Amino acid sequence: MIPKTIFNKNFFKICNSNPILKKYYILFNALDYIIEKNSNYYQCLYSKKIGRKIKYPRSAFIKAFIYKHLENIKYTSTLINTLKTNYYLSIICGFHYNIPDDSLFYRFLQTTESDIIDNIFNSIVLLLKKHQLISTDIVAVDSKPILGYTKHNNLKNPYRSLDKNYKPSSKRNSEATLSYYSAGASSLNNNSKSKDNLNKNKKITFFWGYRLHCITTDTGIPIAHDVIQNNIHDSIAAISLIDKIKSIHNVKFLLADSAFDSDNFYNYTFKHLNAITISPKNKRNSKHKQSNPFSTICPAGLNMAFNGFVREPHRTRLKFRCPIKVANKKQKQKLPQTCPINHHKFCSGKKYGCTKYINPNSTLRHLIQHNSSLYNNYYKKRKSVEIYFSFVHACGIEKPAHFFLNSIKNYVFIADIAHVLIALVAGLILNKPENIRKYKHFAKNSPPIENLKFDLLAA
Repeated sequence: MIPKTIFNKNFFKICNSNPILKKYYILFNALDYIIEKNSNYYQCLYSKKIGRKIKYPRSAFIKAFIYKHLENIKYTSTLINTLKTNYYLSIICGFHYNIPDDSLFYRFLQTTESDIIDNIFNSIVLLLKKHQLISTDIVAVDSKPILGYTKHNNLKNPYRSLDKNYKPSSKRNSEATLSYYSAGASSLNNNSKSKDNLNKNKKITFFWGYRLHCITTDTGIPIAHDVIQNNIHDSIAAISLIDKIKSIHNVKFLLADSAFDSDNFYNYTFKHLNAITISPKNKRNSKHKQSNPFSTICPAGLNMAFNGFVREPHRTRLKFRCPIKVANKKQKQKLPQTCPINHHKFCSGKKYGCTKYINPNSTLRHLIQHNSSLYNNYYKKRKSVEIYFSFVHACGIEKPAHFFLNSIKNYVFIADIAHVLIALVAGLILNKPENIRKYKHFAKNSPPIENLKFDLLAA
């Protein structure tokens, strides 16, 4: 908290007359109320049981990085110079004596447990939900690539490695993995050369790094997030996000792109979140081109006969065969003696007849009618996650100049804290819910800071 010794008329007068100081005083004071309300956060950020007493509380570094994100400051050295030249801003951040050395800012990101930062984020999301400032009836899920700070992402590097089994020699990037992103899906390296290995009509770019996975509301406010290695499929990574929100949010529809179009993801979402996934069809996951994937009618128009179960390590499917091949004597009397269309599987080769496999758990995925007005009305709201990614892009999350996965996690989580904290302050403290996404001007024309009531956050 800001020392009471500077709570005087001159300080309030200076803050009220300076829009930037006023904005961050309101924002950081609200953050202090949230941290002090929970003793666990306060003990982790303000105290140290072993060793020398900490001179700089870790909450001060959180506030400094929030300022860095919102003001689009690219380098930490620029942030430190700004704090050194702006005395009142450094006081508002929590540096009451002097500005720490550059190394302490990087050490804070590297050594602070990401769960501490994530728990603060979750507390703010719960407050948004409690005061009905956000609605979670419709949410969207997606991911965004984060480039590692490594020489192997330099396209001019002649020794650049594109071997997924390669392990970087530097410990600072040991957790970075190789993956790719579509050239049109991200603004990363827009002028770079791309490789065309997956599809002739789809250009991709390989990179070493990580991936940000996030679930947002239909207004673009993040409610769950994670930063993990880059070689984990989106639908698998999203399951951990669903586990985070299943007990605190009432979700009806989950919007996703075609990368999440799988039977397991549809069923998991419905079972654990009680929500319906709305996603476009992924042709790679649809082997059968019939209009009804549960139809057991063969190409000749005959009802195929059930022929047992096919048990595999990760699934069990129903097997159906040509009725002429498996029919008994009584059944053959009602069926033609040969295939009406002389299908090649019936007449040549092993003459096994047509077969079809049906996954009994894939019902939800195929019930979605992609040409209906209901689908079109809901799926267009998936742009909310792109609104969130535009905020992330402005913060420079795509190319962080930091090493180690834990540092990048904290760097991204602090940006999300800034996002949800602005929504909370605008909607609850300033009573301007229409400004919850205006991170530059959310405090414009706000009342004097001495008239604001921050105790609403402790209720």
